[in-house]
Amino acid sequence: MLNFILLLLLNVTPSSMQVQNDLFVLSDSLFVNDITHFGHRDGWRFHPGDDMQWADPDFDDSDWMFLKPVGLFYPIPDSLWQGYGWFRYRFAADSTIHNKIWYLSFFTWGAADVFLDGQPVSSYGSFSTDRQSEVLNAPYGKFNPPFVLSPGDTHVLAVRFSYHHGPQLKKMLGNNSLYFGFGIGIGTDALNSQIKSFRDNGLRVSYISSAMLLVIVLLHGFLFFLFPNERSNLYITIIVLLLFMHSILAFSHWIFELNRIQYFFFRQIPFSLLGVAAFSMFPVTLSAMFNQKKKLVYKLLIYFAPIYSASVFLFQFNVLILIGIFSLAVLLTSAGILVRAKKQKEKGVWFVAAGFMGSLLSAVAAVIYESFVVPFRWEILTILINLVYVSIPLGMTLFMAYRFHNLFAGLEHKVAERTQDLKISLDDLRSTQNQLVHAEKMASLGELTAGIAHEIQNPLNFVN
Repeated sequence: MLNFILLLLLNVTPSSMQVQNDLFVLSDSLFVNDITHFGHRDGWRFHPGDDMQWADPDFDDSDWMFLKPVGLFYPIPDSLWQGYGWFRYRFAADSTIHNKIWYLSFFTWGAADVFLDGQPVSSYGSFSTDRQSEVLNAPYGKFNPPFVLSPGDTHVLAVRFSYHHGPQLKKMLGNNSLYFGFGIGIGTDALNSQIKSFRDNGLRVSYISSAMLLVIVLLHGFLFFLFPNERSNLYITIIVLLLFMHSILAFSHWIFELNRIQYFFFRQIPFSLLGVAAFSMFPVTLSAMFNQKKKLVYKLLIYFAPIYSASVFLFQFNVLILIGIFSLAVLLTSAGILVRAKKQKEKGVWFVAAGFMGSLLSAVAAVIYESFVVPFRWEILTILINLVYVSIPLGMTLFMAYRFHNLFAGLEHKVAERTQDLKISLDDLRSTQNQLVHAEKMASLGELTAGIAHEIQNPLNFVN
């Protein structure tokens, strides 16, 4: 009974435990989006242990248990294996497949060596029968290896698989540990082209948005250095710096090889924390920009940001519900600040409002475009994703520029008024000065005339 329950947990049903007599026949007509998946098909057999003879296509695996490698949301229990074992799958192929170059698609967080008809195709991570020697696979950004399927009645895929870290990861990460098996399929070279296109365009998005955000960071940081009393520049600098780091982390797994533990702690958690922290600072920043009183709820949103992120990862809460509640609280609070600013007849409110609307509409447009437009153009998607990142910081920057413009225009008006006042004062001063000079001249002339008259009077008196 216990083994039956374990098999159910491992995606094994009684029907799949029956002997599989019908071989799956691979044909080029079965390719969907340039790939045919094998991991979900019935017929996979599993056996614990390690023996290189099990890669031999002629090996008799009829006594092995049936177990699909996909859909393993729980580690394979120790009662069935000791952290390593082999999976085998037998299939046929028609003439449209033979003697052509195909590519092996393989995804796992564990470690594996893949063999086709007894020949090694590729290794992922480093398989080991010892937990300390096992190296987990970093699945992102790797190209699919080529192989040629020679004519034959049947073909055998054999996967030497280990995942010693699985139980520990389940205890540590819970549902964030994701899958404990592997996905496998055969595809065309278009798969590699898709990987290259996704990686290159993803990095292009990261580079462009990061460069634009970095310029805004330096601008507002320098403005805060020049005008430390203007706290808005400090808050904008912090927000845009967080978005800058968030943008870099968005596609960091395409640059660095990260296994599941590294991906969770160095990409997934910081990515969430940075985005939530930047988002939570919007109300405080807007209240400073529009000279409104900072309410307690604005600070609570900032304090709640790390708690929110921790609850998502530690307590396995519903991510979509939490994101919806938190985002709604921030957006409603920010909208309230903008409405009050508009009622107070603050100038430039529409710059900030347009930034919020631009970011929201760009995010919605990007999701719709990627989901419903086939094939979509990466150039358009790149523009939309960049707008999501830079719309709000750009709106805030335009508002601050508009404020400085108004301040400069006001100063110019005051300077003109003061200049006019000084000109009038100067004219009055010159008029008064002329009057004083004229009066002084008249006084001097009077004294001179009196002196001359006195000098003339003395001789006349003597003559008299």
